[in-house]
Amino acid sequence: MDYKEDRKKVTAIVPAYNEGERIGAVLAVLTSYGFREVLVIDDGSTDDTATVSSRYDVRYLKMSENGGKGRAMDFGVKSANTDILFFCDADLRNMTHEVIDEIIAPVVDGKFDMFVGMNSRGIYALTWVMILVPLLGGQRAITKDLWEKLPEWYKNKFRIEAGLNFYSKYYGRGLHYKIFPNLSQVIKEKKYGFIDGTKKRFSMVFDVLHAAIRAEVVEAPRDVSRKRTLYAALAGNISSTVLGFIVLYAAYKGPLRFILDTFSKELIEDPNAFFIHFLIRNVTRISVSTLILVGAVTVVLNLLTTLVRLEKLRELSHVKVVARRRNHLRID
Repeated sequence: MDYKEDRKKVTAIVPAYNEGERIGAVLAVLTSYGFREVLVIDDGSTDDTATVSSRYDVRYLKMSENGGKGRAMDFGVKSANTDILFFCDADLRNMTHEVIDEIIAPVVDGKFDMFVGMNSRGIYALTWVMILVPLLGGQRAITKDLWEKLPEWYKNKFRIEAGLNFYSKYYGRGLHYKIFPNLSQVIKEKKYGFIDGTKKRFSMVFDVLHAAIRAEVVEAPRDVSRKRTLYAALAGNISSTVLGFIVLYAAYKGPLRFILDTFSKELIEDPNAFFIHFLIRNVTRISVSTLILVGAVTVVLNLLTTLVRLEKLRELSHVKVVARRRNHLRID
């Protein structure tokens, strides 16, 4: 990465709402980095955010009213003059030029449409947790093209980060992230007080989950939806196959013996168990040959449909790989 040249390809955007006490430390780092421009988007602050920002070489833009994080970020993107954007929270601690380099380099180099710098949290030490935890990081480099692909619905409050994650994964060149050990920020409960901070945290969690669920259910690409449907159908096939083998085993053991062996403990505990006696009365009406036929047909049909669905999954995966290769060829 040619740092001096590449830094000029990026606009830094800092959404801020009543961050006068904290924004100065962030702007000191950003304005000395070498970005094309640093934009402070004041989301309707009532404190001295404007005064503090005026001490630094930034372009200060104030929204007429508080619209939330997503709206402030969108306001900044529309004012930016570069194709690559770097978002940074106004209350961040321990940001350095080296951290910024690591975040923007993969996007400037065209490897990804988005790279997220994650704050250090103890839970992330359990690496498997990252499979379940959404990438919620205010420090992210993205392409303007990715931002423009994102529907307006997501550019509202904290829906924005879940929306960007989804669209970069399915409609862009992908995303990557890194956890930076020293990065941290002031928690909401400390910033706004315990009660108000807790309300804001629950509101944030609701926004994130709402956006993530909507994206996955409503806006997943057709091939992804088809794969999910096939996986669900495969689960049903496997369950039915197991059931078929159970029926065959019951035929082998003898229907009555199978029921008595299976529910022996229950019969000891409750000799008059209605359900078990219902099964005993009715199982004698079913012949072994009928059980063999039902079990065999169930197993064979489900095995065949399983093979067909596995082949469809293989075809879908092949199509996706080919499309990805074509994408890379276009990028190169």
